[in-house]
Amino acid sequence: MPRKNQADFREWSRRIHLYLGLITGAVTLLTCLTGAILVFEDELGPYVYPERYDFVPTSEKVELETYRHIIEKDNSILSNGKVTGARVFGPDYLAYQFFVSNKEKQRRTVYANPYKVEILDVSESKKEFFHTVEMLHRNLLLEKVGKQITAYCTVAFIVLLISGIILWVPKSKKGWKTRFKVKLKGASWKRLNYDLHVVLGFYVAVFGLILSLTGLVWSFDFIRGGIISLGTNRGKEKPKSEIIKDKSQSTITLDEAHKLITEDFEEIWRTTIRVSSKKDGTAWGAVTHADSPHENGYDAVHLDKYSGKKLKTEKFEDLPAGDKLYRYMYPIHIGTIFGMPTKILAFITCLIGFGLPITGLIMWIIKGKRLPGISSRRKKKVSRGLKAKTL
Repeated sequence: MPRKNQADFREWSRRIHLYLGLITGAVTLLTCLTGAILVFEDELGPYVYPERYDFVPTSEKVELETYRHIIEKDNSILSNGKVTGARVFGPDYLAYQFFVSNKEKQRRTVYANPYKVEILDVSESKKEFFHTVEMLHRNLLLEKVGKQITAYCTVAFIVLLISGIILWVPKSKKGWKTRFKVKLKGASWKRLNYDLHVVLGFYVAVFGLILSLTGLVWSFDFIRGGIISLGTNRGKEKPKSEIIKDKSQSTITLDEAHKLITEDFEEIWRTTIRVSSKKDGTAWGAVTHADSPHENGYDAVHLDKYSGKKLKTEKFEDLPAGDKLYRYMYPIHIGTIFGMPTKILAFITCLIGFGLPITGLIMWIIKGKRLPGISSRRKKKVSRGLKAKTL
């Protein structure tokens, strides 16, 4: 590319980088901060909700059905509430979780001691700390409008990262020496701020792009639909109960469902049971193994909730490409895909992403709030001309 074209391309990149940064900086700052918190949601849980971990493991466990009767009879938990599902963990330090809802579409999650009859906590997700942080991350607590704002700001952040990489490339060979490290010794605060923006921004650019691109899956329906449609079998008929429900027909218990769902698996980390309220008469279970590739790498089991017959088993490894790829998006986005190393990397990326709008704004203020299009030399000439006219 000729030098003139290179200069023009760099100038346009600089303009785009500045304008988008000024417009979307506040949203980027908030999105990255909340993202950093959510990366370690599981690790922060015992500190935010210590009551949910306050029990001593023993050799015997309380039956799920025992808690089901207690919860459904206790209107202080939720008026006319029905247990629609449960979650059982392999590790002995994690409590039972029961999902409760009523006809008014109110929902609660009940945390219970697995080893003796004791309700540890009752939560309403909308009022929970991590739910509030997640909604700030997804839609700024502004629902549909906020979702659109964060979606397009994410697109802008992707453009900012790409244009930032373009601007990071030095104009001369000498400049390469300053592009890979932050100068601390003898550096002015202005130089330190510049290095924090340019150098750290470069180091997290690739992972920042990955986090942003995977985030678009929940921002735009056409992206999510496009991924799922890759070799999918979702158009096939879903399993249904062979029994027609009547007043005398009873459903299997949660304990029976749990046994049927897990009996063919070993080394289970988590089992989620959902009892369908629809007319298809099914129950559904998700089994996440200790050696699953990620938390979304679960195997699904569909049951007839009246007879207990297994209708269908879907193993993660046998899923169509689209379904499998979609399941990978969330663990990649939150950094859990390869465990703690990628969680730390996601956390650092979010923290640096949080700082980029701040250091970028400081750089703009230091340079006298110049917008691209008028060089400093041109501004001086204009200034001298104005002074001459006034004399």
